[in-house]
Amino acid sequence: MSSSRATDMPTQHYDTGVTQYKAGQWGEAVRSFDRAITLGYKLPGAWEYKAKSNLNLSNAEAAHFAKTQTGPDGEASYASAYKTAESAVKRFGKTDRWQPYYILADILYRRQKYSQAMSYLATIPRHPKFQKATPEQRAAVKKLSELVSNDMHFLRQRNKGREEASAVERDIELETRVKRGMRFDHLLAPDVFLRIVEVARDTDPRLATRMSGVCRRWRDVLVPQRGVWQRLILGKGSYVPLKVKTYLNRCESGEGEEITGLKELRITERFDINLADEVGRLVEPHAEFIQHLRIESSPGAIKIILRHFVRSMRSLRTLTIRVTGVETGNILLIDRLDLDLLTRTATSLEEVDLTGIEFNGPDYSHPEIPPRGNPTLWVRNPAKQLAHLALMRLTDSRIHSSTGNLLTLLQDTPAIKEVHLTNVVSYSSTVPSASGIAPAPVEEGEELRLKSLETWVAHSKHGRNVSRDLLPTSILAPNLLSLEYEVAGAGMSATEMLRSPAIREALPKLRSLSLGKTAIPGDFIDVLQEMTSLEFLNLAHGSVSAPFFEALASGATKEPRLLPNLIAISLAGNLELRAPVLRDFVNSRLPWCECIPLPAAKAVPAKRSMFAPSSSKSSSQSEGNVPPAPQSTPMPGAPPPARLRWLNIDQCESVDALLFPALRERLGFVSHWMGAPDEERIRGKGKWDWELDLSVECRMRRAEGGDGVEKCEVRATGNGTYRVHHVCAQAFVPEEQGWEHTSQIARSQLSASQARKGKRKAVDTGGQAGRRGRLSGLQEE
Repeated sequence: MSSSRATDMPTQHYDTGVTQYKAGQWGEAVRSFDRAITLGYKLPGAWEYKAKSNLNLSNAEAAHFAKTQTGPDGEASYASAYKTAESAVKRFGKTDRWQPYYILADILYRRQKYSQAMSYLATIPRHPKFQKATPEQRAAVKKLSELVSNDMHFLRQRNKGREEASAVERDIELETRVKRGMRFDHLLAPDVFLRIVEVARDTDPRLATRMSGVCRRWRDVLVPQRGVWQRLILGKGSYVPLKVKTYLNRCESGEGEEITGLKELRITERFDINLADEVGRLVEPHAEFIQHLRIESSPGAIKIILRHFVRSMRSLRTLTIRVTGVETGNILLIDRLDLDLLTRTATSLEEVDLTGIEFNGPDYSHPEIPPRGNPTLWVRNPAKQLAHLALMRLTDSRIHSSTGNLLTLLQDTPAIKEVHLTNVVSYSSTVPSASGIAPAPVEEGEELRLKSLETWVAHSKHGRNVSRDLLPTSILAPNLLSLEYEVAGAGMSATEMLRSPAIREALPKLRSLSLGKTAIPGDFIDVLQEMTSLEFLNLAHGSVSAPFFEALASGATKEPRLLPNLIAISLAGNLELRAPVLRDFVNSRLPWCECIPLPAAKAVPAKRSMFAPSSSKSSSQSEGNVPPAPQSTPMPGAPPPARLRWLNIDQCESVDALLFPALRERLGFVSHWMGAPDEERIRGKGKWDWELDLSVECRMRRAEGGDGVEKCEVRATGNGTYRVHHVCAQAFVPEEQGWEHTSQIARSQLSASQARKGKRKAVDTGGQAGRRGRLSGLQEE
C-alpha cells in the first residue's frame, strides 16, 4: 500500500501543478512541478509546464515591480524559465517532442532575442514529430514566427534610423569640436604671416584673396596691407568688376599718407573682352602708379584692352605683350615700341618683352617726315623714355622700317644690358601706306658703341631677310660678357664674326659663347686663344672636325694656355666626335691624378703561312707587350687649367657608351641624350649648372630615398635660371652668388669625394660592380 502511494506522488504533484497553472497560480504551479521532477516524474510535460509557469511568473513580477518598485523584478524567474526550457530541449527535443523548441523560442522572443528565437523556430518544421501536429499547433508556430519576423524587421529599421541619426550627431559634434577646438594661428606673428603670403604670392597670385577668407584674424592682418593687393590679375571668373573694386580699394592709401595704388596689372587671354570698358574705367585712375604691365591675348583683344584700359603711365618699368596664336599667323601691328602707353617725360621703363608684333617704323621718304638726323620714332621721346631701358626681348616679330631699324633704336638706349632676338625678321621698308609713296631703302650707318651691353642673344630659323639687325658685328660692345648666336643663313663663319672690330675688343672679357648651328672653320682655335675669361662654350651642331678637338686638347697643356677658365662645354650633335678624342680633351681639363686611363691594347697575332717556321714563345710575348702610344695628358708637375665640370654630348652617336661611367665619375654633369634635342639644355640655360651643387650626400639621398622621401633637386627660379633646392645639410649653408663661388664648391666637393673613395675598400653594390666592370672592359679594349 505504501509503495503504490509513493509511485503516485509525482503524478499527483504534476496534476496539482497543471490545475494551479490553469488557475493562474504561477508560483504554486512552479513549486508543484519542482516536487514532481524531484520525485522522479519523467514525462516531458513537467519541464514544459514549469518553463511556462516561470515565464508567466516573470512577467507578473516584472509588471508588479514596475508599478510599486517593490518585490522581485522577474529576472530570476525568467532565468529559471530559460534554464528549464533549455533542459527540456536537451532531454526530449531531439527525437521525442518539438514543443520544447517552441517554448524556448517564445521565452527568447519575450526578451527581444529575435535571432536566437528564429533559429529555434526554424528547427521545428524539420522535426520528425512535427508531421503529426494538429492544425492549431501549426497555426501557433506560424503565428509566433510571424511575430518574431515582424519585430526583427522593425528593430532593424529602428536601429538603422538611430545609426543614421547618430552619424549626423557625430558629424555635428565633430564640427562643433573643431570649431571650438584649440587654434594655433595666434602663434603665427603678423609679420611672419605677411612674409609667407608675400613669398607664396609669386607662384599663386590669388593666394591673398583665399587667405583673407580663412578667418577674421587673418583678414584683419591682410586687408590693411596695401602691398598685398597691389598685384591684380584679370582672367576668367565671375564678379570681375567687384574683384577689381575690392583690390583697388584695398591698395589705396588713406588721407595724409603716401599714395601707393596699383603696382602690377596682368591680363590673361581668358579675360572677357566685354568687360573691358567697365574695368578700364575702374583701373584708369591707377594707371600712373602701375609699374608692371603684362597682357596675353589675341591681337584684336589687345587693341580693345589698350583702348579702354591704360594711358599716361609715368611709372611703368616692365612691359610684356604676348600675342597668342602666333604659330597660326596672329600678329599685332604697332607704331610705337611702348604702344603709346608712356607719357613723354616718363623715364622709368627698364624692360620690354614683345611677342608676335609687327612694327611699322617711320618712312623718311615722305616729305612731311623729318630728315634722318633727327631722333627715331620708335617712341615719341627716346631721350627720356629709353634712357633707362636695360632689357629688350623681341620674339616672333617683324620690323618694317626704312631707317628706324633695330640699330637706330639701340643708339637711344645708353643703359641697355641685354638684347634677346628670337625669330625676328627685318625688312628694309615700311608697309605701303594709303598715299602710295614708295618706301626708301635702308642706309648703312656707323657701328654703335654700347658700353653697358653685356648679353646679346639672336636666334632665327628664317633663311631670308636676315639683316644686320641680328648680327652683333654691327655694334661695339667692349663689355660684352655673353654672346649667343644661332641664325640660319647668316652667311658668316664664326671666325669672321668674332674677328670683326665690333666684337674683338670684348673677347678677353667674354664668359659665355654659344655658336650653335654655325660653321666652325679650322682657324677658330686662333680666335679662342684670345678668350682668356671664357667659362662656357657651345659648339652644338657646328660640324666640328676631329683636328679641332685635338688642338683644343693639346692647347690646354701649352703656354699660353687655351681657354684657361673653361668649365663647361656643349658639343651636342657633332658626328665627328669620337671617344679617344673626347677622352683626351677631358683629361686635359682634369688633374693629372684623375685622368681617364688609356685603354690597354690587345695583342693581335700576325697572319703567317702554314709552311713558315713557327716563332718562339718569347718572341710572341714580346710582340704582345708593346707599350701603348702615350696619351695627351698633362704632366704631373704642370698645373692643369680650370677643372671641367659640365659636358653635353647629346646626339653624338660616334662616342662609345663605355666611356660615360668614367666621365660621370669625374665631372659634375654629363648629358648624352639621343632622343629629341633639348635646346635649353644644349645652350646651357641655367648657367650650365643644372646639377652642379648636388654633392655626394645629395646623390646618395636621391638614390636611397623612396617616393615619399623629399630629395635634393634642381628647381627653376623666377628669372629663367635654375638652382639646387637642398633638403640635406647644405640647406643650412648660406648661399653666395657668382660663378667663382660655384667653382670652389665643385672643387671642394670633388676633393671630399676623392677622400671618401680612398677610404672605401672592396665593399661594393651590384650597380657599382656592373659600372666598374664596364670601365674595366673599356680599359682592356
